[in-house]
Amino acid sequence: GTIWKKCGGGTERAVYEALAQEPALQDVTPRYLREVSYGGQTFIELEDLLHTFRDPHVMDIKMGTRTFLEDEVQNNKAREDLYRKMVALDPSAPTPEEHEQKAVTKLRYMQFREEQSSTCSHGFRIEAMKFRGSPPVTELKCVK
Repeated sequence: GTIWKKCGGGTERAVYEALAQEPALQDVTPRYLREVSYGGQTFIELEDLLHTFRDPHVMDIKMGTRTFLEDEVQNNKAREDLYRKMVALDPSAPTPEEHEQKAVTKLRYMQFREEQSSTCSHGFRIEAMKFRGSPPVTELKCVK
């Protein structure tokens, strides 16, 4: 089986292609198959490593001390949706100016998220997990 994963650029595709060249990682990383355009969006098609499992235990881990793309550093567009997400986690986090605009940039939001989690201190964070027979656990944004 395969899955389509939304892709915002060639960086992620290049990572999967590089991983495929590492023999020690081939059994634990999905095989990159192709890039797909559908409905005006770009996806990468990957091997579904879970397709032979029934109700598996799964953990989504974001690795690295920075979990956003370099492009986001230059994107100065303030977004209301990210402001709402920030305020939902910590109403005191936005600056007075951000409160007034009711918007924050993606860079600002991502840096805030990294500080709230174990990303900065440990170099990874647990984004979500699912145990056999249970619904997914996704409220892990502030787990350090």
